[in-house]
Amino acid sequence: MSTLKVDNLQDTGGKGLFPARAWVNFQGSGTVSIRADENVSSITDNGGGNYTVNQSSGQSDANYAATVLLGNSSGYTVPTLRSGGTHTSSTTNICSAGFDQNLYDRDIVEFTLVR
Repeated sequence: MSTLKVDNLQDTGGKGLFPARAWVNFQGSGTVSIRADENVSSITDNGGGNYTVNQSSGQSDANYAATVLLGNSSGYTVPTLRSGGTHTSSTTNICSAGFDQNLYDRDIVEFTLVR
């Protein structure tokens, strides 16, 4: 297998391409477990609906964009992330709140980090 190392990626029009630096799909209810991932070392279950994604190789700082999708056996829900969740260059906290602001476990949690 070959390795391609570049400082940045561009499409043929010169626009930058920004691949995911980390992503994970995990079971967020019952026993928390990773289904598939890239650059994620583990998930910490902080209690009902509160998770921390731990990166294998951290970012240069905490100024990245993260996207979260939450779901259950009946389909996806619009994520409501309660304020107070924090992230660092190597960890991201996800709080899965309902509209009542209480935290709830989710069967499906999908997280993507772009920098």
